[in-house]
Amino acid sequence: MATQNEKIQAELILRSIFPVMKVLVADDPKVTEAFKGVDAVVQVGAAEQGEDYFGAYLVFDSSKEPTQCLAVKQGKYDGEPTINFEFKTIKDMCGMFTGAMNGAIIGAILKTLFKGHAGLFLKVVTKLFLGLTKMLPSFNPKTDADKKMKLKLSLYMVSSALSVYNKLADKYDDPQIKEYRAWMQQPKRVYQFIVGPEENPDVACYLMVQAGQSKCGRGIYERRRPFVTFHFRDVEGGLAVVGGTVPFVESAERGYITMIGSPEYSAVLNDYMSRIQAILL
Repeated sequence: MATQNEKIQAELILRSIFPVMKVLVADDPKVTEAFKGVDAVVQVGAAEQGEDYFGAYLVFDSSKEPTQCLAVKQGKYDGEPTINFEFKTIKDMCGMFTGAMNGAIIGAILKTLFKGHAGLFLKVVTKLFLGLTKMLPSFNPKTDADKKMKLKLSLYMVSSALSVYNKLADKYDDPQIKEYRAWMQQPKRVYQFIVGPEENPDVACYLMVQAGQSKCGRGIYERRRPFVTFHFRDVEGGLAVVGGTVPFVESAERGYITMIGSPEYSAVLNDYMSRIQAILL
């Protein structure tokens, strides 16, 4: 039976990491081309005996623009998916996306391949699943495109995870999540993340909180001035901070990041970001 920590990790992966596959399809020309003209449903999930089903599925729709052809849905597909990555345990499913590969995970992947649709299988694994590994600390991007992609995926993922983690307080009796929910009991506030020029940032996303509720989004939040802005000088600086290669305080001293707004709340949110990244990556 899965532990509560494994379930929390699975929820964060399915609801925070899976959606950023859409960024790979939209922003990486090679990935866009690979899924052009594809109509398929790809299910990923695990159902341990006596447990609820944990999963998400990818819907490819060739009638839409190639960069917008992917939708990510939570839960179990109501029908027969084109490909079904089915894992015996929630832990194994999570392991495929956190780099903790083992024989059981590899066996589940190969079993899926042998059921057919080898071409689509290879595209999903090599272009999307392996594409997500760009967020892992072990991935060291060499090109400017890969550096920007790693930072964009990471910021979109963590801003989403900050909101999802808060919502899990309604489902799990976990003291750390409850503590986070208590901290989220704030007036309506926006925590903005931007990389590069403020007027035309290379990457931007935000977290909005109000009275224990939360919502994440991409781009600049226009309706309210941010309570706190995490302003990364450029992509290189952003990678140093998000990747943890330079301590947060030292990053500020070097000018990699500028905190605009409440220093107390920005420091606390940074601590929560580190906690969530440790769960995910």
